[in-house]
Amino acid sequence: MTKHLATVCALAALVAISSPAICQTLVGGHAGYDFESSELYFGPDAIIPLPWMLNDAQLSLNPEFSWYLADCDGCSFWLISANVLYPFEASFGSPYAGAGIGIATFSYDSGFFSKSGAVQGSSDTELGINIKAGLNFGENSGKPFAEAGLYIIDSTWLYVQGGYRFTLGG
Repeated sequence: MTKHLATVCALAALVAISSPAICQTLVGGHAGYDFESSELYFGPDAIIPLPWMLNDAQLSLNPEFSWYLADCDGCSFWLISANVLYPFEASFGSPYAGAGIGIATFSYDSGFFSKSGAVQGSSDTELGINIKAGLNFGENSGKPFAEAGLYIIDSTWLYVQGGYRFTLGG
C-alpha cells in the first residue's frame, strides 16, 4: 500500500513540476506534537498547486512525511500522507483547510533473535484519513505556517504542528 501512495505522490509531483506552477510550489519542513501518542515528530512537506480550481480557488496537493520521536527502545513510528488543500480569502495570512489519506506504521525490534536467527519483533500498518486546517504567514518566498488536524486511523489523533516552507525556484 505504501508503494501505491508513493507512486501517486510522485506522479502528482511530476504533473506539478511539468507545469508553470513550479514557481508556486512550496517545500519545507514541519515539527509538531501528537496528543494521542504524546509524541513529538518532524519531517518534510510540500504544497504543490494542482491544475484544478474550486470556486475560483486553486487546489493544492500537500504530501508530508512525519517521523515520530518514539519513547521506547527498538521501536519506530512514522506517518506519510497526501492531502488536498483549499485556500480561503482572509485579511490576515493565508488560511487553508484540507483532507486526504495517510498511512501510519509502527514497528518494534526486540533485539532478541529467534532460533532461526531472525530478529524478533512486530509491525503494524494502518490506512486512515486526515482532516486539517492551517494558516500560512507572510507573502515572501518563505512562509512560516501553523496547523492543527486529525488523523483518523485506528482512533482519532489530534495534532498541532508548525514549520517553514519556501518557494521552489524563488
